[in-house]
Amino acid sequence: MKKYTIFVFLLFLTHPLFGAQGERGVITPGLQAKLNEVGPRELIRVKISMEDQIDPVAVERLVAGKSMEDRRKIVIAELKRLAETSQKEILTYLREQEKDTAVKDLQSLWINNMIAGKMSKGVIETIVKMDGIQTIDEDPLIKMIETSYSGEDPPKITSIEWNITRVDAPCAWSQGYRGQGVIVGNIDTGVNYNHSDLVNHFWRNDAEFFGITGVDDDTNGYVDDIWGYDFSNNDGDPIDDHGHGTHTAGTVAGDGSAGDTVGVALEALIMAIKVLNQFGSGSWTAIFNGVQYALDNGAQVLTLSIGGAPGFST
Repeated sequence: MKKYTIFVFLLFLTHPLFGAQGERGVITPGLQAKLNEVGPRELIRVKISMEDQIDPVAVERLVAGKSMEDRRKIVIAELKRLAETSQKEILTYLREQEKDTAVKDLQSLWINNMIAGKMSKGVIETIVKMDGIQTIDEDPLIKMIETSYSGEDPPKITSIEWNITRVDAPCAWSQGYRGQGVIVGNIDTGVNYNHSDLVNHFWRNDAEFFGITGVDDDTNGYVDDIWGYDFSNNDGDPIDDHGHGTHTAGTVAGDGSAGDTVGVALEALIMAIKVLNQFGSGSWTAIFNGVQYALDNGAQVLTLSIGGAPGFST
């Protein structure tokens, strides 16, 4: 079993493109086994990794001397430019196939230059021969490993939790470092934004908060995303229906209003991003979408803690 806590920083992301080498892409063995079993019209959820990727050395030169916010904007712009350029021909073909229902739920992902969607066997076998593709792999539902729970609530603590003291967080607080103004994208099962420990620590999308229900007021591509977004159910309400995401958000910014202080950065703001459902399951595409959303909407730190068994990788 592996467990990861991933903090994503933008310092190493880059600028110019590597040109495609003209070699045929590869269908992974797992997907090929699936293709051997399905009929011609059955759709399979896949992710297509493009060959062109950005150059970390070049981006360092590009953003040298820039502010952190400018670095973020430049890197995101270059990632989007790369995806738009390298995916253009393939997306044009796939959008034509959508009309014949051979493709559904088509998505272009710029964070890792990937295309995702449900596609028929014939479509997959056609696009793997097109220029610029590295691999095509299945994108099945994955499930995080969960700890057992007895059903009994833990004893009430009315102080700072031991692990907070262990990492010397109170010392940092005494020197004025409390996470002020830092937006943390919490990518998980969602967050209970009504929890008393967290209610005062949420990032808020004011354009949607003061906007019209059912309208994409800030034109960011997501409707009613006031506190974040739910990529599991594809709506603007990332409320936690599992519990794990609220737990991890508490580790970031839980302030002790309900009893015990569990948060390290008591004045940080939580952006709630739901990528796993009530059973702790989701897809890599949902996770990648969550990362994109967080970065595009101003998150400076991302946290993702969803352990997995062997094969839980990309």
